[in-house]
This record gives sequence, structure tokens and C-alpha cells, in this order.
Amino acid sequence: MLSITSNFTNAVKPTTKLYTSIKNNAMNFKGNIDGPQQDTFEKSQADKKDIALAEQLEKRGLEAFRKKEYSTGLVYLEKALEVRGSAKAYFAVGNMYSEQKKYEEAIASYDKSLDIQADSTAYRMRGIAKTKLAQAKKGKEEYEMQKLLRSALDDFTSSYELVQNPDLQTLKGKVYMTIGDYKSAVEALDISIELNEQELAQNPDNQKIKTKLYDAYLKKGLCYRAMATSKYSKEINSAFEAFSMAINYNPNSAFAFYRRALVNPEQADAISDMKEAIRLEPNNPKYYEVCSNMLAFSSNPEDLEESINYLAQAIFLKQ
Repeated sequence: MLSITSNFTNAVKPTTKLYTSIKNNAMNFKGNIDGPQQDTFEKSQADKKDIALAEQLEKRGLEAFRKKEYSTGLVYLEKALEVRGSAKAYFAVGNMYSEQKKYEEAIASYDKSLDIQADSTAYRMRGIAKTKLAQAKKGKEEYEMQKLLRSALDDFTSSYELVQNPDLQTLKGKVYMTIGDYKSAVEALDISIELNEQELAQNPDNQKIKTKLYDAYLKKGLCYRAMATSKYSKEINSAFEAFSMAINYNPNSAFAFYRRALVNPEQADAISDMKEAIRLEPNNPKYYEVCSNMLAFSSNPEDLEESINYLAQAIFLKQ
């Protein structure tokens, strides 16, 4: 059985499993076929007939992308690019390589697209590709991983300068979390929260915005919890407030109740939070184990009996 002290220690920094979850959720590739709104081309010596052919090949390549026929789409687009360089075509090629998890090739294609035309979406997608490539280098090429993540942050900043999309600040926050810069992560998440709350004020029933706010506040709580050096740190209250806001936007999140309970497991409300997490996610043995641990320190005999029952359920679910 875990001790209260070990609960605090374990909560100071997200576990490896949690970090993986953070990064994967943060950087899931969203293939965007739009890219540059007004296509721009490199100078070409091709005649009108060849250019017309290139336009047809580009059209077929983009159609193949929409159908998730990436190999076919690449053939069409790469043939088109032999005639003339197109920002939109290079961007689409980058998306296809990203979908195939060929991130080095994707980055090279986004580079060419951005060389022709600066575009917010292209910067964003290049940044995401860099974070994916960085994940593949974790534990093997740490210096290169850090370099890629820093470069991804630059891309998200460039994207945001062109279009003030709050999602870009959330992406920055998650990258900062990955490299352990929690203060910068909170600053980025705060911008995302401010912009999303402004939009929610105009559209109070928009569930998509509420989900984004839940995610941002949850990550903000994790950052403050990671920065806390003891249960008396000022970051503890900040973490509690952030998790409470996450719960406000998503009252059905068992994970948010669980994380709020771990902010200060000695408080009486922590047990209530754990019981609510169990109610929302009754098949998670971890929640039963943590709740059992909290109840075990009570002087109330009924709580001690309940602690044993929760521990028994945790053992049962692990079998």
C-alpha cells in the first residue's frame, strides 16, 4: 500500500506513462488539405501545356489524399512538382508523408512549401511533424530531440503570428511540458485559455470550446503540480484551482477528479474526489488503490473497513 508521502512524491512529476499520453494527445496529426489559401508557384520555364498537365496531376493528387490513397497521391503530386513548384502541392506532399509517419520527408516538403509562401497551417503542420520525429528520437538522440522540439516551438510561434489560433498556444504548452519548462507551458496555456474563454462568452453552448478549455486547464494543473516542491508550495493552490476549472468544463472526467485528489491527499475532500473518480470510471484499479490508501489513515473504524474493501476491489480488477 502506498503512503501519503509517496503519493505526494509521485504526483510532483507526471509519470512516464502520463508524459507519453500528454505528448500523443498533443500532437495527433490532423491532415489538413487546405494549407495555403491562395496557391503560389515557383518560377517555371514550362509551357502552358505542361502547366495544364501539372494542374491536373495536382488535382488528382489532392483527391487521392482525401481518399487516404497516399502512395497514389504522392506519385501524382511529385510528377506535378517536376513541372513547377507549388506551395499547396508541397504542403499536401508533407501531409501525406506525415500520415505515413515519414516525418523527415514531411518536414522537407513543408520547408519547400514555406520557402514559396509563408502560411500558418504549414508552419503548424511542420511543427507537429518535428514533435513526432522528436518522440522517435527520445532515449536515443536526446540532443537532436531537444533541438527538434525547440524548432517546433518556433514553428508554432510563426503560425500564431499569422493567425491567432488558441490551439497553437495549447500546442506550445504541451511541447514546453515535454521539455520540462512548466513556467513557459503555463504562460502559453494561459493565452489559450483567455482566447477560448472569450470565444465561449460569444458561444456559451459550444461544447468543442469547453473541451479545449478542459484540456488546457488540466495541463495547467499538471504543470503547477510538477512545479510544487512540497504540499505547502503556492503552486499547490494553483494546481487545485486549475483542476477545479477542468472539472467545471468537464464534470465527467474521472482523471481530473483523480488529479485534484492528489494535489493534497491529506485533505478530506480528496477522498470525495477519489470516490467520484471511481463512480465515473469504476474499472480503474488505480483509483481504488489510491482511495484505499487515503482511507487507511483515518481514525474512523468504518473508514478503515472501507479502505480494505477498496483495496480488495483494486486487487480484483488487476487480475
